Amino acid sequence: MYVPLPERRGHFLTEKENPLQSVEMHPGNRGITLVWNKLKSPFTPPLEITLRANIYLSGSGLLVTTEVENKSSHTIESLGYPILGDISLPNSDKVL
Repeated sequence: MYVPLPERRGHFLTEKENPLQSVEMHPGNRGITLVWNKLKSPFTPPLEITLRANIYLSGSGLLVTTEVENKSSHTIESLGYPILGDISLPNSDKVL
């Protein structure tokens, strides 16, 4: 999450300083909500920013939605989520 500060333009909030706060299983075990709040960095006190990731398994695949609640005085300029890597197409399928 890119949250520039007046004195530090290249200021990013990362998972290193912000462990997952909670996980909620959705009814029917078809999805989860992951929550991070009061985000921290080495350069600020905790910020009143909450990130919620809703991850659902549907008939056509995986659906990910993200909600950001910013009650801090800082602007969130960008968010890189989800970051997916190392995904291979199964041999027997044409669609991932």
